[in-house]
Amino acid sequence: MKILFLTPKLPHSRSGDGLRVVCRRIRGLIERGYQIGLASLFSGWDETGMNEWKPPNPDIRVFAFKEPGMGWVRRIGRIVWQPVPFPFCEYRSPAMLRGVGDMVENGRYDVVVAESCMMGQYLFHNPWLPAVRKIISCHKFIAAEDPAYHSDPVRIPRISLAYKRRIRSQDYELEMLNAADCVLVFTPEERFALLSRIPDLRIEVVPCGVDPLFFRPAEQSSRARVIVFTCNFSEPADSAAIDWFVRNVWPPLKYRYPDLVFQAIGPDYPPSSIKGMSSKLSGVEVFGGVEDIRQYLNHAMIYVCPVRESTGMRIGSLEAMAAGLPVITTTAGSKGIPAQAGRNCFLADDPAIMAGYLDLMLNDAPLRSSIAHQARDTVVERFTWDRSLRRFEDILGIITR
Repeated sequence: MKILFLTPKLPHSRSGDGLRVVCRRIRGLIERGYQIGLASLFSGWDETGMNEWKPPNPDIRVFAFKEPGMGWVRRIGRIVWQPVPFPFCEYRSPAMLRGVGDMVENGRYDVVVAESCMMGQYLFHNPWLPAVRKIISCHKFIAAEDPAYHSDPVRIPRISLAYKRRIRSQDYELEMLNAADCVLVFTPEERFALLSRIPDLRIEVVPCGVDPLFFRPAEQSSRARVIVFTCNFSEPADSAAIDWFVRNVWPPLKYRYPDLVFQAIGPDYPPSSIKGMSSKLSGVEVFGGVEDIRQYLNHAMIYVCPVRESTGMRIGSLEAMAAGLPVITTTAGSKGIPAQAGRNCFLADDPAIMAGYLDLMLNDAPLRSSIAHQARDTVVERFTWDRSLRRFEDILGIITR
């Protein structure tokens, strides 16, 4: 079977959560004998990504979505007059629309998988796309959100243009998803949310995978009094989570434990507002451009995931669980994970409760060990890559019959 993947950026093993999942999914399918193609938008030269996809790996085409020399006036005009709403127009490339059609026709692909809703537009009302099976894998979506209660600091009034623009985006996304042969999500919560909008939507859950041999528990003696959070600094929800944690949870902990350290790490580089925390707040360390997060996971004592809202599964939490770290997260951060509070993790949406759990875990070594052991067992039993890929293959078999 030949499968063409569409991605917003070139995926590789050092990418952020979503693209790291895509990279591992593609490599797993190649190992299973599938023929893979990859079409991606160009967002600057990525030497790491290009080196990882050298032959005999997939046939790769990279398309520009910004014309050379395009000024801000033309860019605004292009957004205003695009046939698709914002933010989809930010990922729209006329060259890629035609290029995807050419790749499918010339390569005789059986299935095209759009990794993210933003890339789903290349499978929807594309006049150059031949008949082919279409899958949209939703890493995050806006269709189930109420624009009036979005995460902006100021709620969007229902009579505003911003509200109407968001409604248009939701309607476009729902129509696009309904036109696909199958929609994939990472968590049951996302599936239920979309089914509440489109009851007959063809939708399946394919959880993330983690390699428990790659992420292994370190010796307890090597762990320091460190709390760690792995994130994507480019994601507003992750940056907001760091800000919420250091403002509301961190001060009482640091007062009680002067030697305590909180580390926020990610494969991309943090914005200035987050980077500046390391110089302004005692014990807060921010590391961007991290290629291998295992050294940080193996050094830390506790993993925290303070995201306040999230779509998709937090692969960083799964990797921490596989690495033998006890996890304290929010309800939003536990989506898709069979969280058993007090057994394989702790859940806390209130700052005082989260600080209390962290305090407890810092002082109770047997409890830390028990939570970490149960957490790793959860990952090994339910979230290996072999299990995730078998589920993906089952869906491929169903839609290509």
